[in-house]
Amino acid sequence: MRIVHAVPISSGSHQELVEAIGQLARHQRSMGLHAELLLIERQEHVTANPSGRIETWNGVPVQRLPAIGLASLTRLSRTIAGMSAASIVQIHGNNSAATVLALVCRLFRKPVLHSNSLSPLSLIQETSQGTKATADIGVMSRTLVGIYQRMLGSPSRQLLNVSISTLSRGQAVSVIDRHLDVGERLNVGFVNAHSLNISTHNTPYREALEQFLVLNDGLGLNLASRIKYGKAFRDNLNGTDFVPYLLSTTRHRLRIYLVGTSDHAVQVAARKMSLRFPRHIIVGYRNGFFTGLDDIEATCRTISASKADCVLVGMGNPLQELWIAEHGAKTGARLLIGVGALLDFQAGVVSRAPDWIRRIHCEWIYRLLQEPRRLARRYLIGNAVFLGRAVRDARR
Repeated sequence: MRIVHAVPISSGSHQELVEAIGQLARHQRSMGLHAELLLIERQEHVTANPSGRIETWNGVPVQRLPAIGLASLTRLSRTIAGMSAASIVQIHGNNSAATVLALVCRLFRKPVLHSNSLSPLSLIQETSQGTKATADIGVMSRTLVGIYQRMLGSPSRQLLNVSISTLSRGQAVSVIDRHLDVGERLNVGFVNAHSLNISTHNTPYREALEQFLVLNDGLGLNLASRIKYGKAFRDNLNGTDFVPYLLSTTRHRLRIYLVGTSDHAVQVAARKMSLRFPRHIIVGYRNGFFTGLDDIEATCRTISASKADCVLVGMGNPLQELWIAEHGAKTGARLLIGVGALLDFQAGVVSRAPDWIRRIHCEWIYRLLQEPRRLARRYLIGNAVFLGRAVRDARR
């Protein structure tokens, strides 16, 4: 969930205001929200930023805009329009700039919360003691999160004790881009009926997924979501389709390292992906068969030395997620994605189902016909077991 704290500042002395709102945003970021500041200031206080770097306040991203007028209205409109559809804009203050900002937000259909009683500004006059203010901001932050969720609807759904994001395809790319903007490390994983079945008896895997932005994959999850929540997910975000979409649409140029599958397949995948996505650079690759911890540590050092921004790990569930959770930080990469069979698909080792089969979320049938011995138990028995678990989960 992305929260933009907009602070229209009408006076030259505003450090106390910025610190108060910044404390709220920082507390919300510690809770897992993507909170940031939008400061609308008098023209003389808006300094140029020729480097293009993202400004931060104690780890909180900050945007600055000149005070609202005809000259800056276009810039403000572009800023608001660029915010993801799942954003909440919370306006702190009650001056003419705040009024115009609220109107612009509503013009672009951005949810707006404008309540001075739920702003740290209300605490400034009450106390100058840091301890009380920090405690009050903690309470206020948790109260606001409940309000945000009611305004937006729940940002995730719990299926078999795994929290799965409800983002659309475009929103998921926006979330990833924002993490790349500020240099925050993000793990991304995909779960389907089979992987949720694994999570019910594999506690380390289930706990590892808590460190991931988890996206939904397949018809089984849509059925489970309809049973429990009465509605399906917005998009089918399987890794084989989503990762190429991400590489095609992200605003970042990425240095990518590939880990997984066989030596031959990963080499072919690297070559084909370089041709398909020339904006990005494949900085290295290796197979997914490690001989031990020393081999893993050496690979992490190699990835770190390559200055990779993104590591695509295709080792299958749950190995790839466990590997990312345990070793991902050592690679130095900002984005690590568990991609399953993507590298085999890219290399042409495994063929994709026709488009019409993929559109109805039935690629699993095509895969079953290709490899009946290996996949019969997973799909025929596993899918029936999953639906039974989904019904019990909904009843609980």
